[in-house]
Amino acid sequence: MSSDSMQIQGMADRGQLPSFFRHQSQHDTPTYAILLGLLVILVLLPLPFGIIIELSNFSFCLSVIVEFLAFAQLRIRKGDCTQLRKALYVILLVAPMLFNIAVLLLASYATYIFGACMTVFGILLINAKRLNLAFCSICGWGVDRDGGCDSCCLC
Repeated sequence: MSSDSMQIQGMADRGQLPSFFRHQSQHDTPTYAILLGLLVILVLLPLPFGIIIELSNFSFCLSVIVEFLAFAQLRIRKGDCTQLRKALYVILLVAPMLFNIAVLLLASYATYIFGACMTVFGILLINAKRLNLAFCSICGWGVDRDGGCDSCCLC
């Protein structure tokens, strides 16, 4: 839980998540990031252990697929590789991608719903700063010199 909260705080420091996740207690612990991790744990608490393992495997496979796709985009499309090296990258990526897709296909409907909800939550959380700035411009609140709203806690 501490590593998750530090990850959330680091993303907030880099501007990838709302800035209120940067808040630290007097002992330099990321307070709101820990509370977010605790909220996720409390949501999963009533579920049976097998379902929690399935959800964990599902989210891990989704993250690995995203990593593989990012690798493919960076090395194959943007790299100055030869055709042979590009073909080797594709061959090396096909087997793990097929395995991850097979794991995703074996999941239950509840896992698909959980995965979809977590994906939507993540997209909303990452775009919260942009959405909040749009809300601030609609309400007429001022924007400070850091690019955030004067009256908002999300910027």
